[in-house]
Amino acid sequence: MFKIICTLMLIAASCSLSAQQLNPEQKAIQSLIASTYDQANSKVQTSPIVTVADYAIADWIQGEKGGRALLKKTNGNWEITMCGGQGLTVAKNLIEIGIPTAQAHELANALKAAETQLDQQKIKLFDSFGKTISLKEMQGNHHADRANKNEKTEKHPHHP
Repeated sequence: MFKIICTLMLIAASCSLSAQQLNPEQKAIQSLIASTYDQANSKVQTSPIVTVADYAIADWIQGEKGGRALLKKTNGNWEITMCGGQGLTVAKNLIEIGIPTAQAHELANALKAAETQLDQQKIKLFDSFGKTISLKEMQGNHHADRANKNEKTEKHPHHP
C-alpha cells in the first residue's frame, strides 16, 4: 500500500510540471495531438498526459470543447485510438476496451491523481465529450465525407 501511495504522489507531482518539463513520451503525445488537430485559429491544449507502459490518456481542450484521448504505443509510435469523456477515467471501461487489468487500474489512478490538481470546470469540460468512440469509426466516417464532398476531412464536432 505504501508503494502505491508513493507512486501516486510521484505521478501527481510529475503531472504538475510545466510544458517544458514534460517527459519524452508526453512530448510525443502532445506533438501528435497538436499536429493532428490544431487549426489556425484553434490550438489544442493537451494536459495532463499520463502514461503507463504502452498506453496513455491525454486530457484536451480546444476552444470551448474538451475530452480525453486514449493512446496506444505500437512499434514505438503513439496512436490515438479512442476519444471520450468520463468513461476513459474508469479502470473497468479501460479493461473492456482491451487494456490489461493492472495497466488499466494504474492508468486510471494516474489520471485521477493528475486531475486532482485541476479546477472542476476543466474536469467538467473533459467529461463533456460524452460517449467513448473509436478513432477508426471516426476516420471511416471522415473518409466517406471526403469522398462525397471531395474536400478536406472535417473534424468530428466533439473532437479536436
